[in-house]
Amino acid sequence: MHSLQLDLRLGVHEGRLRWYLPSGEIVPNGVERGLAAEAGARRADAEAQRAETAEQRAETAEQRAEALAAKLRSMGIDPDAAE
Repeated sequence: MHSLQLDLRLGVHEGRLRWYLPSGEIVPNGVERGLAAEAGARRADAEAQRAETAEQRAETAEQRAEALAAKLRSMGIDPDAAE
């Protein structure tokens, strides 16, 4: 069965009626869309966590570099001077 108005085809997939796009892809149902949205949100959260971790590491490295530079200065060495 084909809907000319929607340009969708009705077919059976795994024993269930499903709508298909003209390309042959199955149109996701509400549950599938919800699961996909949840998965996307989890990926976004994980990426935000990775970014936060990277930012914290960069801040730690910067603080360590500043502390080492201060230590060198206290020893009379200019850490910014080129050799």
